[in-house]
Amino acid sequence: MTTAIPDFVAGSTLLVETPTARTHARIDGVDGTSLRVSSLGGRFTDATPAGTSASLLYVTTGGVYSLVSTVVDIDEHSATLRIDTAADRLQRRRYVRLERPLPAHVLLLDDETGQFHTVDARVTDVSGGGLAMRAGAIAPQGTVVVVALSIPDERPVVAVGAALANDREDRERLGPDGTKLRIQFTHLTEADRDRLIRHILRATTPSDHAS
Repeated sequence: MTTAIPDFVAGSTLLVETPTARTHARIDGVDGTSLRVSSLGGRFTDATPAGTSASLLYVTTGGVYSLVSTVVDIDEHSATLRIDTAADRLQRRRYVRLERPLPAHVLLLDDETGQFHTVDARVTDVSGGGLAMRAGAIAPQGTVVVVALSIPDERPVVAVGAALANDREDRERLGPDGTKLRIQFTHLTEADRDRLIRHILRATTPSDHAS
């Protein structure tokens, strides 16, 4: 799905990849269709001269975007990237599929008793606005969910959300014995959202995304 160029936010992170190098970069400024980025890895700057075509992966609360850019100028600390295409919004549900599922500690609220129940789950798809997981329980739409998502070498990301209804694609793909919970975040601190997005970028490459 092609859409307009997303709203890039200064201070956020994106993944920059060329045929010979790959790095994460911080967005320092936006000027029309040009991005000024920094915190590039040394290997990337050494292997990426001006004029190189680079693919970008950018994650926001509204979606996961893939774009093509050209490196206008670059030095050992920063680069200017010119956006050459409209964005492809990756995945119909705006999730990124993780190559290695993440363990999660999940609590589901029982509306009748007011008690939380623990559910074993592994997160398979994630975005800045929600996640999907294989779980050992079915939750009605709207059920309050608390998720502690394990991030390697960091404290867990903790979010409160609401269960969404599984769609036909979920049911067909998982089969009659499969259970998948899809969660939309309702409460997540900006600091934890940033940590989650950074993990998404670390854990994926453009080739990992389903069409």
